[in-house]
Amino acid sequence: MNITTLENTLYTWVYSITTTTPVIWLNQNGPRPEGGYVALKHNVFKSIGLNGYKAPPDINDIVKITDDIEFILMITGYEGTGKEAVFKVFEALKNPSKISSLSSNGIFYIDNQGILDVSELLDNSYEARAALDVNLRMANTIQYSPGVIETVNIDLTLNEEGVTKVEKTITVEQEE
Repeated sequence: MNITTLENTLYTWVYSITTTTPVIWLNQNGPRPEGGYVALKHNVFKSIGLNGYKAPPDINDIVKITDDIEFILMITGYEGTGKEAVFKVFEALKNPSKISSLSSNGIFYIDNQGILDVSELLDNSYEARAALDVNLRMANTIQYSPGVIETVNIDLTLNEEGVTKVEKTITVEQEE
């Protein structure tokens, strides 16, 4: 799964829960919606378990590597409707059908860190905020072809006394 597919899936999933509250990807330089909204950010992508399962090459010399990845989806609600939307997502994580809508897209819910009150004072006004960190996993599969070295040419000149020049040609037969 590439990052665009991952972001679209997570965005759609959160928006399906929050329904009327705007959802954006957090960008510190981006514009903020007026009123309450929910901001998403993914963080801490890490491989877990083995460093990728490498299947043997197939008939076309393609190697598939599968890697289990764990990451955190940070969900922050701003102002009234944004804070309420975070609570809706928290409650949805207890609903098997909401969790299965994620897993049907290759993203698996692990747990969450609970809702935090991260409200703060901005200039002279108080901004109400709630945050929820959700631990998720996905399996990523990469395909590559290592290729075949058919010819190696080595051109070596030694100009030292007492050194004998050796010329050797090696032919590697490729199996059909």
